[in-house]
Amino acid sequence: MPQWKLPDGRIGGMVWKVGKAEMRPLRFTTDKIEFVDLFGARVRPVRQGDAWLVPVSDSPIYFRGGALRF
Repeated sequence: MPQWKLPDGRIGGMVWKVGKAEMRPLRFTTDKIEFVDLFGARVRPVRQGDAWLVPVSDSPIYFRGGALRF
């Protein structure tokens, strides 16, 4: 899952996977994360405890606002 620093100083990145789509819990360094799809449409994952349930598939989901915690 590549991550990078955006021009405004925030962290951004993308997630995807090959194969069957699934909801995957992802944790970030902040709660203020924005998600968009390949075309810029907002993706609204569900919050689950300290993670976001993100629909991960072969179509990339981009995030910005904080870094992924591994």
